[in-house]
Amino acid sequence: MGTAVACAVAAPGVALAAPRDFRIAARPLAEALIDFAVQADVSIDTAAARRCRRMGNAVSGRLEPEAALRRLLADTGCGFEKLGPRNWRIVRLTETRPAPPPPSPPALPTPDPRPTEVEGVIVTATRRPSVAARLPYAVSTVPGDALAGQGATGAAEIALLTPGLTVTNLGPGRNKLIVRGLSDGGLTGEIQSTVGIYLDDTRLTYSAPDPDLRLVDVARVEVLRGPQGSLYGAGSIGGVLHIVTRRPDPTAWDGFVSAEVSTTAEGGPGHALEAMINAPLFDGRAAVRAVGWIEAEGGYLDNPLLGRTDVNATERDGGRLTLAADFGARWNVAAGLVGQTITSEDSQYVQAGLPDLTRITRVAEPHHNDFGASWLTLTGDLGFGRLRWNTAYVNHRLSSRYDASTALPDFGFPAGPAAAWDERLATGSWLSELDVTSPPGARIAWIGGVFLAEGHESQTYHLRSGGDLYSELRRDEISELSVYGEASLPWWRFTFTAGGRYFWASTETISDIEQSGAGTAHFSDEFAESGFAPKLVVRYQIDDRWMVYLQAAEGYRTGGFNTGGPIGQVFGSGPGQQPSRRYAGDELWSYEAGTKWSHLGLGLTLQASTYMVSWEDIQSTQLLPSGVPYTANIGAGEAFGLELEAAWRIGDFQFTGAAVVAEPELDEPAPGFVVHPDSALAGVARTTLSLTGQYRREWRDGWIVTAGARVAYIGRSQLTFDGGTSPDMGGYVTARIEGGVEHGHWRLEGFIENPADSRDNTFAYGNPFTLRSVEQITPQRPLTLGAQIRWRY
Repeated sequence: MGTAVACAVAAPGVALAAPRDFRIAARPLAEALIDFAVQADVSIDTAAARRCRRMGNAVSGRLEPEAALRRLLADTGCGFEKLGPRNWRIVRLTETRPAPPPPSPPALPTPDPRPTEVEGVIVTATRRPSVAARLPYAVSTVPGDALAGQGATGAAEIALLTPGLTVTNLGPGRNKLIVRGLSDGGLTGEIQSTVGIYLDDTRLTYSAPDPDLRLVDVARVEVLRGPQGSLYGAGSIGGVLHIVTRRPDPTAWDGFVSAEVSTTAEGGPGHALEAMINAPLFDGRAAVRAVGWIEAEGGYLDNPLLGRTDVNATERDGGRLTLAADFGARWNVAAGLVGQTITSEDSQYVQAGLPDLTRITRVAEPHHNDFGASWLTLTGDLGFGRLRWNTAYVNHRLSSRYDASTALPDFGFPAGPAAAWDERLATGSWLSELDVTSPPGARIAWIGGVFLAEGHESQTYHLRSGGDLYSELRRDEISELSVYGEASLPWWRFTFTAGGRYFWASTETISDIEQSGAGTAHFSDEFAESGFAPKLVVRYQIDDRWMVYLQAAEGYRTGGFNTGGPIGQVFGSGPGQQPSRRYAGDELWSYEAGTKWSHLGLGLTLQASTYMVSWEDIQSTQLLPSGVPYTANIGAGEAFGLELEAAWRIGDFQFTGAAVVAEPELDEPAPGFVVHPDSALAGVARTTLSLTGQYRREWRDGWIVTAGARVAYIGRSQLTFDGGTSPDMGGYVTARIEGGVEHGHWRLEGFIENPADSRDNTFAYGNPFTLRSVEQITPQRPLTLGAQIRWRY
């Protein structure tokens, strides 16, 4: 048989693109096409590539994009079609044949226009075909190999690799995410998150903390900064964290097994096991991909009062299963499920004035987190556009215990006995989203969709000391319906984008409280609200390397009710009466200017953005005198910032760096709310810096040597807005060093976390009932040494 020829059919009137610098390594075809699309600055549809040979060819030199793509696709069984000046499509060649003499190209099969994860990299947050390098948004992407190389297993490590992302340090499965300094404080409560967290097409959270899924077999993680109300709706006023998993591959069996061991200074040992298997089904028309993990982190804090050492040990176990199948050339269905359990034996804060890494509490403070989700996604070609329908069910259950011995008098009970505060949250949400996007090559790129969510939350709170002294059962029923759309019109070097989202949301709350010796209390109420969140963007392409943009966008969150606290707790209804029975929704406007520049010949890319945010009726979790959380509208604020991001590849080295300078202010506190003298938004460091470096070199006989390092500086911040509860924190450096070797199917790596063994205070609180009376410190994990071995088959 002859060699398959990859060729292009140019659309009528389309001129050949000018030569460009290409440097694409021989690597899996999906990853090589990502490199080509970015370096050629084109939008590319790669659905058919899933059924071609897995490896793409190396391409190097200054070439026209068509010539570069021919080299990349040679002998893969794939060809390509050019739809417009910056729109391409990969097609599968139905049979191999000798290369015909030019200019007669071989006939191409019917194209397959389904979107794939390659497009996801290029499209990142817009949900319609666009090249990442040309997106007029502040967006950062961390590919899967970089995640593995930097030991990033969760959002906490992603925050050290991308600018503008902050993660609290309450502990695994308990953390809040903050993007671009849009912080509602470090305390957790009942308000909706400021950052939308997505696994592929499924929204994972509403008001619960980050489920902290372990990042195993992940293609990339994307962080989109700034409000995304027009496309993602409520709960994305700060931005979006998007986890993109690796798709099932119908062309070949694949898999890996890895094992890791570690030890922490003055703490216990840890270990982790990961495994993945990919199996083609039905002669390459479908595939299944299964991933599993088991992890144990050694504790390093002691509680001598309870006679326990290394009390904050944590286990994290889970798995993910995905099935994908083709139905004809233009339709695809995928179904999957993910589950994970996190168990922490105790919290991870210490108290000032005690020996290092020591805390004294009368009650252990464990945490348990169960997360599960299942989904079904259908994609296909309607002729006039692409359809995507995703429906999912998300279930999240959390439980935490705190030492509440000091809170007994606040509930009307005598001081002295040990007491525990137990809280449990159970959420369940049905989500369904349908959208249609413009086909590749359309002059006007557009998207239109509808989103529906039906959710319920059940929260229980108990104060126990030999029995129940106080309890609350609260139920919330939440409904959301929204319609959204967006369109982009190119004109000369400009592209004008306008979009918006109309939303309607309703909340019904029922609360029942029982308190020993004080009786019972009942509350029920409901409300509905609606609104429109617009977005406007202008992009100007200076040349093929440099673009600038302006953007204005609105974000929003809906309101709710306060219900908790001892019987007799008064909730106000007028201005200045804190706490209020009902808190209002908050909204913000973000104004952003940015630029992106890249030079493939130099291996250098730069991205810079500056922003100003105006935030009204800021929702924030505060503490009643009893220590029970409530939500307050604390006033209006502004945030100004500058973000810089750079990547440079030279020879066998690759460097990335980021810097953020922020000025967040609570400049108009609500009446009756006492703020910290600094009046900055809580938890927002005014300066953060990060730098990573990676080295990869192939030596003789197939041996590969790798090395890497990461260092980040987190500036000073404060925990809360409250003038009476605002401990300072931050001002520390964190680092990691690793090195490894690869040969054939094997890889061996060693690493050092926190090599300086720093114990600085991170962004977190420990116990809400003693926060005002005891200085609480959440230190960095001490120096940790580890090794990992991986076998890929």
